[in-house]
Amino acid sequence: MKQEFDENKIDTAYNLLKEAKEYVKSSDINDWVDSYINSRIEYKTLMDDIESFQKDLKLVVDELEDEEGYQMEKSKDTLVIRYKKYPKGRVALKYEATVDIPISILITLIQEPDRYTSWSPYCAGAKEIRKIGRAGNVVAMKWDLPKPISSREGLMMGMGFNRMDVNGSVLVVSKTIDHDKNTMDRYELNPLKTKHSKMEIIFSGVELVPLSKNKTQFKLVVLSDPKVKMIPSSVISWAARKGAGDMFDKLLIAAANLKVFILFFN
Repeated sequence: MKQEFDENKIDTAYNLLKEAKEYVKSSDINDWVDSYINSRIEYKTLMDDIESFQKDLKLVVDELEDEEGYQMEKSKDTLVIRYKKYPKGRVALKYEATVDIPISILITLIQEPDRYTSWSPYCAGAKEIRKIGRAGNVVAMKWDLPKPISSREGLMMGMGFNRMDVNGSVLVVSKTIDHDKNTMDRYELNPLKTKHSKMEIIFSGVELVPLSKNKTQFKLVVLSDPKVKMIPSSVISWAARKGAGDMFDKLLIAAANLKVFILFFN
């Protein structure tokens, strides 16, 4: 189970944990196992991490598959844009496209914060402050959002998962954690000091499926609370179109630059 978790195969790790719990629960050693695990902090931490990351992954997967209530903003060539308004000012955006970029290049762009401003919509700054395992990190982020919304900042925690054995994809899941005391304590993080309002991203996910050596299916979903009482649908529509257009244009440029960088230094 730990090996699968360390290899970012969260689905397999979670299934093994679930099977182990069911076996122990049906046996006469349940109390002993609970007592032993609680006395070994590394085991309890591993189990808590597996369940927490699986919960985050499921939220993203469910939203990627959900079509109810989404408004189609644009569907042209290989790009599809949708948005959905939730109660209390929350907004969900979905982008889907087929891009002529190898999956390895996309993974690098997504997992290296220093490159975020070169492609991520509205990102005005990103600095890694904590590494988590082999494929995760905590990043201090700043977003310059469309007017009349002011700039936002927040701590984003992201983790990449290998789901090739599940549906042939790599899934990167992230969320802001400023409001999550348990997570802040878990990774010994200090609150972000900022003069800007905090951005709350309930979850964000990028699913990458390699279609060939140089072509990848790219799906992105974001559910956020920009901390604005009421956002007109026209503003959401415009922001969705602009964000998608900018992102995919910039991704192509950033990918080309990264390819040159890799060729030059290899």
